[in-house]
Amino acid sequence: MRRLSSQDGVEVNPYIALADNGLSMVMVMTLFTVMVLLAILQKEDTRKDVREEFYDRVIQAFPEQQRPQMLDYKVKNDPPGAQRWVFKGQVLFVKGTAKLTPQGKQLLSKFADLMAQNTDKWRRARIEGHTMPTPLNKPDNWDLANLRASTVAKLFTDKSCAIRANSISTSGRGGQSKALGLSRTDQRNERVEIILEYSALSASEKTDDTGGCNR
Repeated sequence: MRRLSSQDGVEVNPYIALADNGLSMVMVMTLFTVMVLLAILQKEDTRKDVREEFYDRVIQAFPEQQRPQMLDYKVKNDPPGAQRWVFKGQVLFVKGTAKLTPQGKQLLSKFADLMAQNTDKWRRARIEGHTMPTPLNKPDNWDLANLRASTVAKLFTDKSCAIRANSISTSGRGGQSKALGLSRTDQRNERVEIILEYSALSASEKTDDTGGCNR
């Protein structure tokens, strides 16, 4: 190994300097990563009280037999802090159709009222349509699943001008997954699941009224 000599005759090993620089960069990157993670966690914590407040309102508004269940966001790979709600204890749709049963319409209307009272807190709502579980080697009924999601989205936006249409999206899952805790033949699998995201609203979203009630 060739060593460099400084003007005073002291030998300098360039690999030591490189090692020091490398260690410094590792420490800087580690510190940066920790700061980013702390910032993300802090942002998430700022919405925790908001999520818990909405949860408490739902619990208080519905009798136990009619109360929707909130699933852990990790179960469905939802965004961190999202709330996934499902009325798995009730039959929401007339069998094989996208028509809401009277009780389904009543329950979802009440949930829409709670959403409308808290539009300054949640940011987005995704309505996910489901059918009965698809038999093996049979195609999923995408059309019916999407139509169910659209039916509920229309109910939500028609129900209250406070729920902006541009804050809601719909998707259809067909019969890919049954409701947790139900058998595959249970009609209550014909459902929607409502996912609320709670990341902070931007200034433009707070003041944007486009896509609201047309009445």
